[in-house]
Amino acid sequence: GSPVAQTVGTALAYGIFLNLILAFFNLLPIPPLDGSHVVAHLLPQEWASRYRRFGRYGILVLMAIVFFLPDVLGVLLTPVDVAMGSVDSWVRLWR
Repeated sequence: GSPVAQTVGTALAYGIFLNLILAFFNLLPIPPLDGSHVVAHLLPQEWASRYRRFGRYGILVLMAIVFFLPDVLGVLLTPVDVAMGSVDSWVRLWR
């Protein structure tokens, strides 16, 4: 294809990739991320209140994972790789 079409396709692929990362990252069950609210609603009331109190330390846990255990974050975001494989296959159908 043309250079313009390739550039647009690359930009779209990066945009999809970044959105998938943000979506799956936000679903991690670490407060203050949205995944923690899902987990809290699934827990019994007593456990949920304890889990919510843990939320004040959630950002520290999140930062520790990002900085000290980046491989763990990579494993947790494995669904992004799987989804990108599906997106790549879908995009190839239209080329």
